[in-house]
Amino acid sequence: MKSNNLTAFEIIAESEPGTLPRILSFFALNSTTPSTVWARRSSDDVQNIYIEAEGLSDQRAYIIAAKLAEIFTVHSAIYVQNPDAESEGKSLKCA
Repeated sequence: MKSNNLTAFEIIAESEPGTLPRILSFFALNSTTPSTVWARRSSDDVQNIYIEAEGLSDQRAYIIAAKLAEIFTVHSAIYVQNPDAESEGKSLKCA
């Protein structure tokens, strides 16, 4: 059963062995257990990662996305509060 406060994170990162554990560690540090984790490596060695977490405030989601965007292997991190409500994603991109 999904909470009314669901946050979806969409991350594009380099396909490196430590990328996914680094990303998931930010959720653990915030005492958050994702309800969904999905990752797929594309042919150009880019990893598409999708994570859903329940019960995060907009501020907490922003902080997690900002920290994810700081990971050197992450190209971009986008989060959407209540994705079923057709809301627009908030994007944090690395240079």
